Amino acid sequence: KGGQGGKRAADRASGSGVFARDMDALLDLIPLDAPPGPAGETPWRLEGTLRAFRDPVFDRLRQGLDRLARQIAGETGCVLDLAYSDGYPAVWNPPELLARVEALWPVDRLEKPALITEDFSWYQRYLPGLFLFVGCGPAPALHAADFQFDEKALTVGADLLWRIAEEFSWN
Repeated sequence: KGGQGGKRAADRASGSGVFARDMDALLDLIPLDAPPGPAGETPWRLEGTLRAFRDPVFDRLRQGLDRLARQIAGETGCVLDLAYSDGYPAVWNPPELLARVEALWPVDRLEKPALITEDFSWYQRYLPGLFLFVGCGPAPALHAADFQFDEKALTVGADLLWRIAEEFSWN
């Protein structure tokens, strides 16, 4: 996603339900600056984002995409090369850990997994952890050019982390 909007795209499709209901997809079909093929055909590159909330679903989506690519190549005679890069898994909050923290402090729950492209999701693969939104008070959108916030809001996060550290120390 991110810088995808600035690309020259002949076709753009976005939505869910391509291979499964719990998917987030963005596809760009981009004409390549390369000489035409033997019959005058234009070479293209299809780029996309494939994300899912759970690893087994992602694996199933990837297998479906691989199957589809082989089928298209077989039917059209075109050359297809699929390459994948590791993205970010979904962020999940373990319910038992969340309940312990909620007993200390009222928090806004992350009620369902989130595809928020956070490094934190990789940490959670190795250690239990909670992803919490502390907030920053009234402010423009997070990535807006005029984003400013009252730094006093940071004390809320610091106080929460202190309480968690006290509660969880050696327990």
